This record gives sequence, C-alpha cells and structure tokens, in this order.
Amino acid sequence: MVEKMRRQSRLESVVIGVCLIAILGLSFFYLYLRSTFRGEAPPVGDGAHILMLLPSLEDAESADFHAMAQDIAEQYGLRVEIMTQATVDGQREMLSIVPMTDVDAVLLWAVSNLDEDYQQELTGCRAAGIPVAIVEHDFEDKSLRDSFIGSGMNSELMVINQTLWDIREGSPVIIGSYSHAGEGELYELLVMLQEENPDFDPSQIRSERLRVFVENHPNDYYAHTYIQVRADTSGTAALNISLIRTLLQQEPAGLFFSLSEPLTAAMAMAADNGALAAGAPDILIGYGGEEELGAYIEAGVIDELIVPDVLYSSMIGLRYLNDVLRGFYVPPTLDSGVKLISGEELDG
Repeated sequence: MVEKMRRQSRLESVVIGVCLIAILGLSFFYLYLRSTFRGEAPPVGDGAHILMLLPSLEDAESADFHAMAQDIAEQYGLRVEIMTQATVDGQREMLSIVPMTDVDAVLLWAVSNLDEDYQQELTGCRAAGIPVAIVEHDFEDKSLRDSFIGSGMNSELMVINQTLWDIREGSPVIIGSYSHAGEGELYELLVMLQEENPDFDPSQIRSERLRVFVENHPNDYYAHTYIQVRADTSGTAALNISLIRTLLQQEPAGLFFSLSEPLTAAMAMAADNGALAAGAPDILIGYGGEEELGAYIEAGVIDELIVPDVLYSSMIGLRYLNDVLRGFYVPPTLDSGVKLISGEELDG
C-alpha cells in the first residue's frame, strides 16, 4: 500500500513537472512570437499597431515601402510595421500568429489569390476582431477582408477595349492569370471570341479576376473556352513548357492579355526565343515591372507593360485601416489604377 502511494506521488510529481515545463515553454514561445513583430517597425506613434505583410521586396522597393510607412505612421500617430514573407506558407504562419500579439490591423499583399490558401488564418483574424485590407490580389470570399485596394477591372477593361480596335478581325483574345497555390503553380487561360458560347461554365475558373471577364465581356468578345495549364513535374520551367505546348494547339491570338508578371515573362521569353513560332500573339500586353521586363518592351516583344502601383495602393490601405479602427466606413473595393509603358515612352 505504501509502495503504491509512493508510485502515485512520483507520478503526480512528474505530471506537475511536465505541466510546469509546458507552461514555461508556452510563455517563452508567446514572448518569442511577440518579439517577431518588433523587427522593422518605424519608431513613431503610440497609436494602433498595423502590420504590413508583404512578399519579398528588392532593396529599392523595400526602401520606398519603409519611407511610405514612416510617413503614414507620423501622419496618423500609428505604429506601422513591415514584414516580408516570400511564400504562402510563410505568410500563413505570420497571419496565424497575429491574434496572439498586439497587432490591431493587417495590410496583406498576398502571394496567392486563392481563398483556401489563407482562409483559416484570415478567419482567425476576423474572429479576433482584427481588420484586414488586401492589396494587389483579391479573394473571392469577401468576408476574408475589409477592403481591397489595387488595379482592377476598370483599368484592365479600359486597356483591353482600347487594344481590341487594333487586332485582326475574328482573331481570338486570350486572357491569362497565374497562381502559386499550395498544390503548385498554375496558369489559367480564358479564350474569348466574337460569338457567344451558351454552354460556357464560369464556375470552373479559379481566378476571380479572370472570371469577371465572363460577365464584363469587352467589345462583344465572349468567353468561349477555359484552359487550365499545369506542369507534369514541379518547377516554373516545366510549367512554361506546358504553356507553350498548350498555346501551339490553339489558334494564334490577336491579343494575349496577362494578368500577372510570371505569365507575362513566360510569354515574352517564348515569343522572343521563337518557341511559339507562328503561334505567337499579334499583340502581347501584361502586368510586370519595368526593370524586369523593360528589355522586351524595347525589343518590341511586349507591346505594352501594365505596372500596378502597389506602393500607392498600400498607402491607401493603411489609411483605410486607420479609418476602420476608428469606426469609419471604407469602400469594399477601390481600383487604384495602373501605369502603361510602351516602346514609344521608353524611346522618349
């Protein structure tokens, strides 16, 4: 009996020890999580703490974002902090931590625009009462964020409508997008013709930006065929090979309009090195940075480059979050416009 009581006492001691270690471990972990949000905050203001969660930035771009954050922080008495994560998993991890810190609001430039990639983490922010504004990539589920600020349908439709006057009559228009989801990289292509396809099903399209063109068909071009391009093996090179093979099976487009820089770069490279041969589009327009793709503009491979001003959108996003925290109304979406760069502009 005495031995049994001793064993029970030792067991209780072990359990208590394990609990104490767990409590200490969680405490240190919590303090560590809090400390991770104090690395790049501009040292101004004692007001609301806003986290800017961005993908990886070039040095010059990072300096611009920090200067803008500093200016907004000083203007409104905020604590604005910038953190960069280049992957979906990295951004999700940071978002999952947010409810455990003193962050009051989040400005997110998401690596992916797929709802499922961020749904759990953004739902957690919503449950904790932490407003989120999105720049650059929007989500289909609008409950995941308070506002979206970025180039959108107004700008894109204007560019397409202006360009359609210059393409071959009856030639197809291809609008494409790119996603880097948890399951891998993906190109989506929407083939549009000057004839309606009553059987077209827009629900198969994953990209919301692409889906909107089905409803807002430009200059009487209608959604006709949806193509999803994936690679047999992992890697961007394999995906781009699949893209070329897919396009060689299609009628050459009068206009190829790319909604993302990776797709614009892939199309420009394939057209420049002859991989598309006679299948290259007559006109290639797409989103992308001038520094990365400007050479293709000079060579005449890309006809116009669409440059979104994410810095300007982020500035508006910080102001919107400040208004949300004060109980003011902000619009659910705002098209912040785009900048068009052509060869003539570069020559000038």
